[in-house]
Amino acid sequence: MSTRKGSSTSSSSKKPAYLADRPDLPELPDLDADPECTTCGKKESELRLKLKRCTGCLVAKYCSRECQKSGWHTHREVCRAGSDQATKEGVLGPERLGGYPALATLHTALQDWEDAHGYAMVAIASVVAHLDGGVDYNLTSRRALIIRLRTHSVDTEADKNPGNGFHMVEAVMQNQSQFGPFARGWESMQGVNANIEKEVRTTLRDPTFAGVVPAALVVLDTGFVKYGGYPVFRRMGGDGTSPRARTILTDIMCLCHRSMNAGLALRPPSERGRCDPDAGTLVRRKKKWEWKVKEDWDWDSVTGGVTKSGLHPRYIWKIFYLPVTLESL
Repeated sequence: MSTRKGSSTSSSSKKPAYLADRPDLPELPDLDADPECTTCGKKESELRLKLKRCTGCLVAKYCSRECQKSGWHTHREVCRAGSDQATKEGVLGPERLGGYPALATLHTALQDWEDAHGYAMVAIASVVAHLDGGVDYNLTSRRALIIRLRTHSVDTEADKNPGNGFHMVEAVMQNQSQFGPFARGWESMQGVNANIEKEVRTTLRDPTFAGVVPAALVVLDTGFVKYGGYPVFRRMGGDGTSPRARTILTDIMCLCHRSMNAGLALRPPSERGRCDPDAGTLVRRKKKWEWKVKEDWDWDSVTGGVTKSGLHPRYIWKIFYLPVTLESL
């Protein structure tokens, strides 16, 4: 089996992070396996030649000089942010992009970070939906998960690890009326969510799956927002109101938040009978970043041996995945 960046294996296919623990499901085609020209859209396999990267942002790819020239009038807004020409043309500079040289580079780094932490992000989406009004309320109202991030300075080779690119500040549910400048992405989020929900319902067949909550990843001090959505599952029978349940949910949020900001990428448990995820880091193998389990690691390195519930993290994760409410035990 293979997953997106941050997996322990690599091939020309992948699974979304929320399906990574289901080896029985078919894998999805890797959209990067056969890249296409940014301007004309023709694929490498069709052209029978290797596309050339834009030397400004190292993200866009072109099949010819002509395509690069004709596409510059739209691509310039996200490219060569630090160049003199871009500055004259009013393109954002690195000081406005958290140190990233171009908007396209920032977007790619955020996508890689999100891929690395997909398991934790899905858990966080479910936790926040339970804590702030309940799952049904958040899925039937015009509300979205707003995740605020800060860029993490890149000073060493280790800092270039995709899992270290950003630090999460907070994750909160907000009404559409509170979105402010993010409101323009609402319809975009709805379109993405419909595709995600259809995929999950037809492949996962998980009775605890409740729906997909719209989400916006906001990179503070840059004005950059990435829209999307995350699957939400009913944990502990959907209980988010009892004091015991809220304590467990708060602990899960802290475990995910602290792990992510420590550069640890969580993955489904490898041991049968365990509920707490494996923790690992991304390591470079040849030209790719791949996930590797962190040996001799313990949750105490994240919690300091202290949780709100007073329970060990392994037991907290076990309770979180219970299909019934705590009151029914």
